[in-house]
Amino acid sequence: MKAKLVRDTLLKEIRTVCKSIEQFCVSPGKDFVRNRKMPIEKLILTIIGMGSRNITNELLDFYDTSPDTPTASAFVQQRDKLKSNGQPSSSNTLSPLV
Repeated sequence: MKAKLVRDTLLKEIRTVCKSIEQFCVSPGKDFVRNRKMPIEKLILTIIGMGSRNITNELLDFYDTSPDTPTASAFVQQRDKLKSNGQPSSSNTLSPLV
């Protein structure tokens, strides 16, 4: 039960960040406006779920080796659009649940 609560809270926080993505972008109004293979929701989930393997293998696992799997270069380019201070905001909400 606690794991489901943590998961649901995490997904809720990710949706909240995605709704106000301009606050977390390097170039608001320019970043994350086009449809891509890796929208912001998937980018955040991928970053959170990554292990210690190389980016290509992590992406293949996340996308289940789908032909639509973005390249490592595409992932890095999308990741670089996020401000580094945007990531801790979700962890503040989760801390009481742990």
